[in-house]
Amino acid sequence: MHQVFNHRNFYREFDRDLQEARFLVIIQSPFMTLKRVKNLNPILADCVARKVRVCVFTQEIDSRFSTAEDYAEKIATLNAVSDKLLSIGIHINKVPKIHEKLVVIDENILWEGSLNPLSYFDTSERMTRWQCSEQVRSALTMHNLTNCSFCLEALLVGNLRFIFGNVIARRRKILNLSQKEFSELTGVSQTTISRIENGEYDCRISRVSKIFEALGLHCRPVPWYMAYTLDHDLRNALKLNLCNDQSS
Repeated sequence: MHQVFNHRNFYREFDRDLQEARFLVIIQSPFMTLKRVKNLNPILADCVARKVRVCVFTQEIDSRFSTAEDYAEKIATLNAVSDKLLSIGIHINKVPKIHEKLVVIDENILWEGSLNPLSYFDTSERMTRWQCSEQVRSALTMHNLTNCSFCLEALLVGNLRFIFGNVIARRRKILNLSQKEFSELTGVSQTTISRIENGEYDCRISRVSKIFEALGLHCRPVPWYMAYTLDHDLRNALKLNLCNDQSS
């Protein structure tokens, strides 16, 4: 299902989509201006306040096609707009040589066309709104829109066994359990516990279940776009628990 909008009626529908976003907004706008960003600022700030992950991909300024004065002016504008968005918690990614104008919302809505969402002024443009998860997945893959540098840096990325072992070790320490005590509690040998925490052991589901039960943990598969927020909350929760234990 898709609808075509022009520059006159695009923003009314686009604003509504942003206001109804639940988890994810990805905007690829090769160009950005302070005027347009200021107009969208309240809606984007509301998204962030509702814990909607907002990632922006914009084009790096290429010095080859500008005078030194023009280049300096474009860099200043880009930095000013980027700072404005960063100040409300939006992720900014500067990418070379991009032209497509795209917006993804919650894995089921894709906007694509000729209008720069973060810089439009007064030209005649069109945007197509697709309500189709297949179209969204295709755009995400084709344009590398899942590679937000902020998200990748913040995520618990890396070897899955190492991540698993790290979480287990932290939780065990929060509960003030030695590896020996934890071994006795779970029925898993202390050597195996050590290997798990060091990311050297590939656990069966039955063993994971036993370990999680002993630690008061639950395992849930989550959509990829929720991982950033959940990892952020998990990291903060673990830090808070460790601080509370150390102060008591």
